[in-house]
Amino acid sequence: MNRYAIIIIWLLLSAVEPLSAQWNVRMPVVTPKGFSELSECPNVIIDKRYSTPNNICRRIIDSSSSCIIREVAFKKFVKACNILSNEHSGWKFIIFDAYRTQSVQQKLWDAVKHTPRAKYVAYPKYVSMHTLGLAVDLTLADEHGTPLDMGTDFDDFTPLASPRFEKESLRTKKLTLSQYKNRLILRRLMQRAGFIQLQSEWWHYESMHEKDAHAHFTIWQ
Repeated sequence: MNRYAIIIIWLLLSAVEPLSAQWNVRMPVVTPKGFSELSECPNVIIDKRYSTPNNICRRIIDSSSSCIIREVAFKKFVKACNILSNEHSGWKFIIFDAYRTQSVQQKLWDAVKHTPRAKYVAYPKYVSMHTLGLAVDLTLADEHGTPLDMGTDFDDFTPLASPRFEKESLRTKKLTLSQYKNRLILRRLMQRAGFIQLQSEWWHYESMHEKDAHAHFTIWQ
């Protein structure tokens, strides 16, 4: 299938996205050229939050069942998976989100605009790392499939979720030493694979600096 055929299929799927979300129907997986599907990695659990009601919008806002990132980011993530397998046998990454369409970004923004949470969500007209397919939101599960306690859930838009405030959260005992160490395990795995930690969200990692991303990539869809 050539690039133009894929684009046409994706546009058709996007056109029916509101209805599919309303009816709780998952759309078929379409992986565009230059992207890779994260579920292909053996030590990965997909928990795509925006494809469930378990998110800040409290409803399904992404009807696609695919969880993809650009190949440049995927290669680094495969390295992270290999490190995880070698050092923590049986552990897995839990993926909350990766590539995000502009329509999903708009729905997120609509859910938080005019609230204190707005500062944590990119304005839809701004080309974010998620809409470029160069960011991934994730956590870790142990050998029993139990998610590690990171102190907050995904999309907890409070200072407690922020890496930059971890030392203060430890001092005030809002974050336990065990929770902090769990974050460090995730952080070191991802950084060794070449990812950059977002300083306001412990779960968010980017495969390159934003300046470089905007210089070399544009929104696919």
